[in-house]
Amino acid sequence: MKKIFVITAVLVLSISSAFAGDKVKMGVDDVIISNHDVRIVNLPTAYTLPRGSYMLNLRLYNNGGLFTYSYFSFSEKFLFGVFMNTSNVIGSKKVIAGTPKIMAKLKLLDQKNSLPAMAVGYNSIIEVNGEKSDKEFYLAASRKFAILSGLLVHAGAYTSTLSKIKMSDVHYYAGITKNFERGLGLFAEVRDPLDVNGYSVNAGVKYNFSPELELELIFRSLNTANRLNREIGVSYSNYF
Repeated sequence: MKKIFVITAVLVLSISSAFAGDKVKMGVDDVIISNHDVRIVNLPTAYTLPRGSYMLNLRLYNNGGLFTYSYFSFSEKFLFGVFMNTSNVIGSKKVIAGTPKIMAKLKLLDQKNSLPAMAVGYNSIIEVNGEKSDKEFYLAASRKFAILSGLLVHAGAYTSTLSKIKMSDVHYYAGITKNFERGLGLFAEVRDPLDVNGYSVNAGVKYNFSPELELELIFRSLNTANRLNREIGVSYSNYF
């Protein structure tokens, strides 16, 4: 029954976009809201979503698991989200739903002149593809470059604790997101790029069928062929 419910939710999410186009408060140019405005793959950007908007995202990953999250923007400066991981959605094994977790992001600065946008945030991470569950406090910076239209460069650092922080507790990352015409886009991130033995690379491609509906294909752990994982994601965005 749980599997039927989850699969039905995926279909409803996809189909609903076909009937919601006239309700979305889009401008003349049909502004696209992408979930990569909020994060690259795993790691956060310094951006939020437009005020009064929300985003629902479903990701199917290896071994039949489903990762779901929802973002709600009550202000251009503040973003709130809810995450949940469900194992064995596809297959004959018993479906196991994880405990819902939360995230929050506060934008400190908008991009101005030579300064990037900056944000601080919190994620209560859950296990996905075998990655350890942990808390995450982060500082992120993002900047758009006019030379290559649609190119955003992101950087940041995060730690699992705010008390008695050790250097081994601090991780850093860099990433890019690039939007092309007709809804196509590329994105990639590197965690701990200077750690020869411990760095990791994630990347993917996305396509917007409409301003509201986005499809993404993600490749995780590209630097370790024996751990390569693939995910398929669907995102739906709209306004309250």
